[in-house]
Order: sequence, then structure tokens, then C-alpha cells
Amino acid sequence: GVWSDPSQETRVVLGMASRAEVISGLKAYPNPVDVRKTAAKIYYDLNRDTDIEIMIYDLFGVVVRTITITSGSEGGRTGGNTVGWDGSRDDGEKVSFGVYLVRIKAKATGNVKVYKLGVIH
Repeated sequence: GVWSDPSQETRVVLGMASRAEVISGLKAYPNPVDVRKTAAKIYYDLNRDTDIEIMIYDLFGVVVRTITITSGSEGGRTGGNTVGWDGSRDDGEKVSFGVYLVRIKAKATGNVKVYKLGVIH
């Protein structure tokens, strides 16, 4: 074979594309969920402690539930987090069946992720 000069040294960083991407790995289980029998578990990873706001929307864009989490508490800690949603709206009534959007926001950076969650009866 033909030998050439060695390539220049390069540094590669694996992981999140940006430090602003505080939230990753957003998912929910079970999906779809029967909220008469069990709560949905919303799973996500954070790359640092941060205040979190979870808003659940119906497909008309109406906010049915808002969950606020303080940095450092369960749901706002570095690493894996789990938050339960029992299918209740902010007024305490259960949502009807359909598709809902789970929107999670890191308040400090504005980083937002969205996930579709089905509710069955």
C-alpha cells in the first residue's frame, strides 16, 4: 500500500449536540394509557438540575394540565426523571379519550420537547 503523512489529531465529543439541549429522551409509558386504571409515566433525562414546566395540551391547543417542578426536586434533577400524570385536568376532572401533547420545557434555557400520548377508555 501507499503510506501517507499521519492525519491531524481531532477531538470528537459524543453526546448532546448543544449545552442548551437540557432535555433528552422524552417518552411516556404506557402509551396509550387507560387513565381509569393507571397513570401515565413521563420519562426524560436532564443534563443538569433545572426548573421544569410540563404542559399537557389537547389537539385543539387547549392546556388541560400544567405541572411545575422545582430544580433539584423529583422531576428537576440531573439524570433520569419520572413524573406521573393520572389523566386529570387542572380542574380535577379526567380528560376524555384522544391524543394529547406532552410539552416539557426547561425554564432556564427555554429548551422544549414534545411527545404524543394517547388516552383510551
